[in-house]
Amino acid sequence: GTQTVTTAEKAVDENKTENTTYNSVTDTKEEVEVTKLDTEANWIITCSSYHIPTITKSSYDISQISDGNLATCWIPGDNRNGVGESVTLSTSDGLAHKINGICIFAGFGKSDQQYYCNLRAKTIRILIDGEDYGIFDLEDVQKYQFLDMPSGTYGAMVQIKFLTWYDSYSFEGNKYYDDLCISELSIY
Repeated sequence: GTQTVTTAEKAVDENKTENTTYNSVTDTKEEVEVTKLDTEANWIITCSSYHIPTITKSSYDISQISDGNLATCWIPGDNRNGVGESVTLSTSDGLAHKINGICIFAGFGKSDQQYYCNLRAKTIRILIDGEDYGIFDLEDVQKYQFLDMPSGTYGAMVQIKFLTWYDSYSFEGNKYYDDLCISELSIY
């Protein structure tokens, strides 16, 4: 099913967010915290589907993608490798806000084992208000990646479509999965 979470539900200092203005990969897996660029924007996040495991009581719903915690993640439910799946961020007021770029941690950041034993996003397509901003190649690194948009980009809806992935493999003898995992996704 489709699920929605608003960034307003998160406990975030009024002048801080986990987004940043850097245009490169960060040096650590820790939460990134800098001054907000647009204090007016309140983004609502929805997804095409999410995975609910049958064995555990937890789920990998869309709220996991914006909780500031790399030990949680969103996993698509309909096509667990992510192809054809998407995440959409929309402004709660329906108005266009400045978009400097997209910040993504494109795997499961809980541990090295969880990162490599699951699929990681390799290429994504970004659409803003229906306009195609192109296909972006992501690195296979356990770091936040920042995808800059052209200067002067504004929008009320950003859609990220998942196209390809980096393969999972048995890391240190552990079982591997064919699940695309995204620990964090936000707009800066």
